[in-house]
Amino acid sequence: MRFDRWSSTAVGGIEMLGYGFQGLATLFVAPIFTGGKLARWIRWLLIVDGIMGVAGTVITGFALDWVFTIPGLLSYVSWNVEFALLTILLSVFFYRTKRQSV
Repeated sequence: MRFDRWSSTAVGGIEMLGYGFQGLATLFVAPIFTGGKLARWIRWLLIVDGIMGVAGTVITGFALDWVFTIPGLLSYVSWNVEFALLTILLSVFFYRTKRQSV
Protein backbone atom coordinates (compact mmCIF):
# COMPACT_ATOMS: atom_id res chain seq x y z
CA MET A 1 0.00 0.00 0.00
CA ARG A 2 1.31 3.42 -0.85
CA PHE A 3 1.68 5.77 2.10
CA ASP A 4 -0.41 8.49 0.46
CA ARG A 5 -3.42 6.14 0.44
CA TRP A 6 -3.25 5.50 4.19
CA SER A 7 -5.66 8.30 5.08
CA SER A 8 -8.46 6.79 3.01
CA THR A 9 -8.30 3.44 4.83
CA ALA A 10 -10.31 2.40 7.87
CA VAL A 11 -7.16 2.47 9.98
CA GLY A 12 -6.41 6.04 8.90
CA GLY A 13 -9.95 7.07 9.77
CA ILE A 14 -9.73 5.44 13.20
CA GLU A 15 -6.43 7.17 13.87
CA MET A 16 -7.90 10.57 12.99
CA LEU A 17 -10.90 9.83 15.20
CA GLY A 18 -8.43 9.14 18.02
CA TYR A 19 -6.82 12.54 17.46
CA GLY A 20 -10.28 14.09 17.65
CA PHE A 21 -10.94 12.45 21.01
CA GLN A 22 -7.51 13.54 22.20
CA GLY A 23 -8.41 17.08 21.16
CA LEU A 24 -11.64 16.93 23.15
CA ALA A 25 -9.76 15.60 26.17
CA THR A 26 -7.23 18.43 26.06
CA LEU A 27 -10.04 20.98 25.78
CA PHE A 28 -11.72 19.50 28.86
CA VAL A 29 -8.52 19.41 30.92
CA ALA A 30 -7.30 22.91 29.95
CA PRO A 31 -9.35 24.83 32.59
CA ILE A 32 -7.57 22.91 35.38
CA PHE A 33 -4.33 24.79 34.71
CA THR A 34 -4.65 28.20 36.33
CA GLY A 35 -2.30 30.40 38.25
CA GLY A 36 1.28 31.07 37.27
CA LYS A 37 2.90 31.74 33.95
CA LEU A 38 3.73 28.07 33.32
CA ALA A 39 0.15 26.96 33.98
CA ARG A 40 -1.18 29.65 31.63
CA TRP A 41 1.15 28.50 28.84
CA ILE A 42 0.02 24.91 29.38
CA ARG A 43 -3.65 25.93 29.37
CA TRP A 44 -3.33 27.80 26.07
CA LEU A 45 -1.31 25.02 24.44
CA LEU A 46 -3.97 22.52 25.55
CA ILE A 47 -6.63 24.72 23.95
CA VAL A 48 -4.61 25.01 20.72
CA ASP A 49 -4.06 21.24 20.75
CA GLY A 50 -7.77 20.64 21.23
CA ILE A 51 -8.78 22.93 18.42
CA MET A 52 -6.21 21.43 16.05
CA GLY A 53 -7.23 17.86 16.93
CA VAL A 54 -10.95 18.41 16.52
CA ALA A 55 -10.51 20.53 13.38
CA GLY A 56 -8.20 17.96 11.82
CA THR A 57 -10.72 15.21 12.47
CA VAL A 58 -13.60 17.22 11.01
CA ILE A 59 -11.60 18.22 7.93
CA THR A 60 -10.49 14.64 7.39
CA GLY A 61 -14.13 13.56 7.56
CA PHE A 62 -14.86 15.74 4.53
CA ALA A 63 -11.61 15.36 2.59
CA LEU A 64 -9.73 12.18 3.41
CA ASP A 65 -6.55 13.10 1.55
CA TRP A 66 -6.21 16.67 2.86
CA VAL A 67 -3.33 15.48 5.05
CA PHE A 68 -1.16 15.25 1.94
CA THR A 69 -1.86 18.81 0.80
CA ILE A 70 0.32 21.77 1.76
CA PRO A 71 -2.14 22.98 4.46
CA GLY A 72 -2.43 19.43 5.80
CA LEU A 73 1.33 18.99 6.02
CA LEU A 74 1.75 22.41 7.65
CA SER A 75 -0.94 21.46 10.15
CA TYR A 76 0.84 18.18 10.85
CA VAL A 77 4.21 19.87 11.43
CA SER A 78 2.77 22.66 13.59
CA TRP A 79 0.78 20.16 15.68
CA ASN A 80 3.94 18.12 16.32
CA VAL A 81 5.90 21.21 17.40
CA GLU A 82 3.02 22.37 19.62
CA PHE A 83 2.57 18.92 21.17
CA ALA A 84 6.30 18.53 21.86
CA LEU A 85 6.37 21.92 23.60
CA LEU A 86 3.23 21.01 25.56
CA THR A 87 4.71 17.74 26.81
CA ILE A 88 7.92 19.46 27.87
CA LEU A 89 5.99 22.12 29.80
CA LEU A 90 3.76 19.49 31.41
CA SER A 91 6.87 17.59 32.50
CA VAL A 92 8.29 20.71 34.12
CA PHE A 93 4.94 21.49 35.76
CA PHE A 94 4.53 18.03 37.29
CA TYR A 95 8.18 17.89 38.34
CA ARG A 96 7.76 21.17 40.23
CA THR A 97 4.47 20.00 41.72
CA LYS A 98 6.09 16.76 42.92
CA ARG A 99 9.00 18.64 44.50
CA GLN A 100 6.64 20.99 46.36
CA SER A 101 4.56 18.15 47.79
CA VAL A 102 7.57 16.34 49.31
